[in-house]
Amino acid sequence: KLYSIIENNIIKTPKKTLKICDVGSGAGFPGLVLDIINKEKGLGIGITLIESNKKKCAFLGSVIKALNLNSLIINDRAENIENNYDLIIARAVAPLPKFFEYCKKISKKGSIFILPKGKKWEEELDQLKKKWNYKVNIVKNNKMIDKSGGVTLVLSNVKKNE
Repeated sequence: KLYSIIENNIIKTPKKTLKICDVGSGAGFPGLVLDIINKEKGLGIGITLIESNKKKCAFLGSVIKALNLNSLIINDRAENIENNYDLIIARAVAPLPKFFEYCKKISKKGSIFILPKGKKWEEELDQLKKKWNYKVNIVKNNKMIDKSGGVTLVLSNVKKNE
């Protein structure tokens, strides 16, 4: 699902390498999965996995090596990194207001966030509105597959209120 959102909404200029960052990669979902698709389709997307846990980074490294992938692993917290990314993805890292604070240094004007969220996604968006401006596209999960009440949020034009 995540790849189809990226393919249908974001990949528009093949001349430019899309820089994707997976914050809190854990076991590699969704970042490693995207890199596998990236390799199969020859898309040339640059994928960075940000993970603060050294053991998880070691695991990610072994998977990348075994599958001959190109993901870059950064063993640190997102708030300590100053690289900018076109697309920021994350799964189950933090509630939206905290997450956007963590990602201030890795986002840039034009960055897009794709975030699967659980059944409390509306509450999180309401909290986010208090300190951030954004455009949101809500992609509903297939209820036959996922009965959690969750959605995938695609946020753009994200800017902190002054």
